Amino acid sequence: MSTDYDTKQFPAERTHLPTLPPTDIPEKRQSKFQKPYVFYCVMTLSVMLFTLAFAASELFSLFFSDGDIGQVVMSKLFGSDAVSGKSIQEIMLGQSFVDLSIDKDTETETDTTQTEKEPTDTTLPTDTRPSDTESSIPDDTMVQLPEDIYEYYPEKIPTGMSGIIPLDLGLSEYGNAYIHNQSSFTPDLDGLKDISVSTSPDGIYPEGAPLVLIVHTHGTEGYTDEGMLWYDPSKEIARSSDTSKNVVYIGKIISDALNASGIPTLHCEIMHDVEGYGGSYDRSAATVKKYLSEYPSIQYVIDVHRDAVVRSTGELVRPVIATENGSSAQIMCVVGSGGKDSEILGWEQNLALAQKLREALNAKNEGICRPTCLRDSSYNQQYATYSLLLEMGAAGNTLKEAEVAAREVASALTKVIMK
Repeated sequence: MSTDYDTKQFPAERTHLPTLPPTDIPEKRQSKFQKPYVFYCVMTLSVMLFTLAFAASELFSLFFSDGDIGQVVMSKLFGSDAVSGKSIQEIMLGQSFVDLSIDKDTETETDTTQTEKEPTDTTLPTDTRPSDTESSIPDDTMVQLPEDIYEYYPEKIPTGMSGIIPLDLGLSEYGNAYIHNQSSFTPDLDGLKDISVSTSPDGIYPEGAPLVLIVHTHGTEGYTDEGMLWYDPSKEIARSSDTSKNVVYIGKIISDALNASGIPTLHCEIMHDVEGYGGSYDRSAATVKKYLSEYPSIQYVIDVHRDAVVRSTGELVRPVIATENGSSAQIMCVVGSGGKDSEILGWEQNLALAQKLREALNAKNEGICRPTCLRDSSYNQQYATYSLLLEMGAAGNTLKEAEVAAREVASALTKVIMK
């Protein structure tokens, strides 16, 4: 079918479709925009993929490790105290538990399932002194006396440095039965009291046959120098391979005191983290197995560490309490349950040991022992009849404060074992 068009109305040069008007952007300018746009898309996609990979890694760390990221996030989101209804973070005075001595290459403290800790935003008092205590600013090098241990002087901290803040983390008002539970289990607190933790009802053990083994999975964990009111956050904190200045020395004090009390004790001075935090629990597990094979009389394995507590604002916390023997670092017992998938047989016995030790410690010095921490990790506590991880103070404490705590632990442990 054809149609005649009036050529006057539709001139020959207009009988084809009109071309589109030119764009406002010249061709060269369009090409300049196209290349950055492609680059932007590629970069955006790369960032999204990296973010997803990082998120997946953190979720794995959170749910399948003993990580401190997991500790903080899980306690913040789900943790609560059945009595007060407060979140675990509120109960723990807003503290985040951060191991500042983590190997920066691995950034993990592991057995086969655990990592360490990250800070969250927290709110803490800057001064926990009794209201009737007068404050005076000491010299920078002055060691704080027991009556002054909770004084804090932020104005004395040089620019670029972070303060070391003394705090009481004993939570005595919650009682000795209170447990900081981060595990998959709900322990029977009343039932724990009925569990015996003595392997000899009469308190008599074969002479010369070792009963206790003290080890150090993280033997290079050290302490802050005397009189320091601050630390340099850009440097490695409280690490030392000198066994006269780190937790190996603290373990020796406990070992010597137990032997003097009639409890045969062996002390392994191997620092299993010298090669790095990664794999340190595997190395210490091999050591524990070797000792147990050679000395089957060993019933108690005590892994001596020191904690690290830091505020999100950077202050290093010094958990401390005054005793008749001077300022003492506060102690924390850590018990591993293994979790639902790899439950440690007899973890309730270890928890009972921790609770009885805390009760014995606080009976003499109220608040010297912080609430027991129950976690889903193992900490090699599946090998001996009774096992315990002891946090002897924290990175903010001094070696002398840890020494005082060590002697108190040995005294209380003697009473618990020989009861």
